[in-house]
Amino acid sequence: GLMLASASGSPGHPDYSIRLWLAGTGQPIGTPLDGHTGSVFTVVFDSSGNKLASGGEDCTIRLWSTRNCTQLIKFDQHHTASVMSLSYSPNGLQL
Repeated sequence: GLMLASASGSPGHPDYSIRLWLAGTGQPIGTPLDGHTGSVFTVVFDSSGNKLASGGEDCTIRLWSTRNCTQLIKFDQHHTASVMSLSYSPNGLQL
């Protein structure tokens, strides 16, 4: 079914996780995606729905598997400010 992603984190509420949900029922999918050390500002699915990219206050971009709720890779170099927005190219080959 269709999947939604939500991200969190704010001053005084340091839950910097991403959660996946079944769109039709609102039921959670798997475990929270933990790894960011600051607020998560952006999440985007690839065209297959099998991967999710996230970015945030910790100046990192992370790629996650939505199938097993694990982090695939962390890009933590070259950004000196928060990552505010991400998108995939139309063919899904570039982030």
